[in-house]
Amino acid sequence: MKLNKEQLQQINAFINKRGFTYYDLKLEILDHMACKVEELMTADDKISLDHAISMAHGEFGVHGFSVFEDAMKSSLQKRYYKLFFTTFLSYLKPVYLPIYAGTIYLMHWLAVRFNSAELVLDIAWGMVFVLFLAYLLTNYLRERRFKGMLTNQMGGFAAVMINIPLQLFIYLPGKDSDLSQGTAGILMGAFLVFSIITYLCLQHMKNTVLDACRKLEEQYRLTVGS
Repeated sequence: MKLNKEQLQQINAFINKRGFTYYDLKLEILDHMACKVEELMTADDKISLDHAISMAHGEFGVHGFSVFEDAMKSSLQKRYYKLFFTTFLSYLKPVYLPIYAGTIYLMHWLAVRFNSAELVLDIAWGMVFVLFLAYLLTNYLRERRFKGMLTNQMGGFAAVMINIPLQLFIYLPGKDSDLSQGTAGILMGAFLVFSIITYLCLQHMKNTVLDACRKLEEQYRLTVGS
């Protein structure tokens, strides 16, 4: 049997009472619970909705949702990381290489032309700062109704990734030589390309997750955050 809107809202209310930190995780658990309740009520048309919900919840064991929540959180994180890295690799296709090479060459030329590794460092960090603001504006303002998403943790992950090439620059030896200025330009060019790809991957991943959340909301006739 197909669950009606009132039944779905009752399951949703039951889940809300348990409390979940991440909204996308809650939707995954709602999907699992609704499917299980529907399966139980289809197998026995005399069973009440409350009893079916209780039985479905009981299948999670004595710890209720907690163990399943941890497992689902781990599963979602792995899914998000896989999506991120798959997208990252897609931006390494030959068609994009001329753009990356041009960016790296430009940074190299600026470092040598003005004999300043600090200049290219400032340019690179300025661009990264702009990308960071763009990420905040597009995801925390435009999509502010989707607060408490597990994908938001990927921002910290990206910060760690971006910090790696920065550390390489900090320990670059011989910054006073002409060769090192060019090397610094190449390094900062690669850093900038890396940062741009990371930003694009985060945006793609976040949009994919939001689309999945919207589909689940539509499927279960939910109001966001209800």
